[in-house]
Amino acid sequence: MNKLIYYCEMARKALSLKILPKSLNYLKYRLYKQKPVVKHYTPQIVGLMTTQKCNLRCGYCGLAREGILEGKSEMTIEFIRSAFSHPLLKNAILVDLLGGEPLLCNDIVEIVAFLSFRGYLINTSTNGLLLAEKIVKLKEAGITRINVSIYPENIDILKNTLKSINSVFKVHTSYVLTRSQLEKNTKEILEVIEMSRSSGCKSHRFWMFRPQGRNPNFNEVITEDLPAYRSFKSQIENNYKNYVLWPVAISAPKNITGGGKCRQLWQRTGIGTDGKISICCGNMPPLSSVNIFTSNLDEIYNHPFVIELRKDLLDKTKKVPSICQTCNLLNETGW
Repeated sequence: MNKLIYYCEMARKALSLKILPKSLNYLKYRLYKQKPVVKHYTPQIVGLMTTQKCNLRCGYCGLAREGILEGKSEMTIEFIRSAFSHPLLKNAILVDLLGGEPLLCNDIVEIVAFLSFRGYLINTSTNGLLLAEKIVKLKEAGITRINVSIYPENIDILKNTLKSINSVFKVHTSYVLTRSQLEKNTKEILEVIEMSRSSGCKSHRFWMFRPQGRNPNFNEVITEDLPAYRSFKSQIENNYKNYVLWPVAISAPKNITGGGKCRQLWQRTGIGTDGKISICCGNMPPLSSVNIFTSNLDEIYNHPFVIELRKDLLDKTKKVPSICQTCNLLNETGW
């Protein structure tokens, strides 16, 4: 599925006066050359860790192994109202509601309604276990886009619920690919795609496995030169043309140098349930000494650590930071 088509869904819902300053901020981001220090625009995407709780324990999830998903902390509507008064977030165009499992957040519908009224486009990724009971209220609150992440642990439930969910609000699906699965068993992946399409979903997207946690499994990383990846991708593109969206593959290690491809450090910011700031949706820890409730825009967006990372990503002569080398968004140029 063409990336332009994929994001047109969001653009069609952006036709309101409330979103005009957000659209101007986005245009500035697109028109200005990326530099280590940013003065002309603020992030376009805000990722909100709505809750640390999750009702699944997927085998490859590093957060689950470390017990992070056992946390009780979650965002409230009061937290959101206060956080979105900060100039860092004012002109973002898209808000990602993340987790844990976002639908476990008690105030999730109120949060969607507040953000929709303020003119933000709102996306969420969910495992779908609670979606059938919440889909009507989420639609009424103004959700823009919903992605259902499919795992071996939830596929049997989704087989029985996805069609009814799509009868209310059409969703997208996604699936995380691992190296061992591509090399040894693709039957389950084919089953996921077919279930998604036959259930009436809008599209299916693949993500590349990303090592996380204290003991990351780097053996499961998929690189662009992996024969099994190339062969399977060709097969899927022939059989599911314009339905499946693929990310740019991770470069082979010897080819991982800078040069300005990744845009996460310019385009995205993340907020934790404690107000701490993260700088992308990857493995990096929160920034030190900054918080959405106590720090100003420049302290956050041009934090010294962020500036140094931006320098490394823009420098064609340097290898990208090691923490970025297994990220499936490394070769993505943003949107």
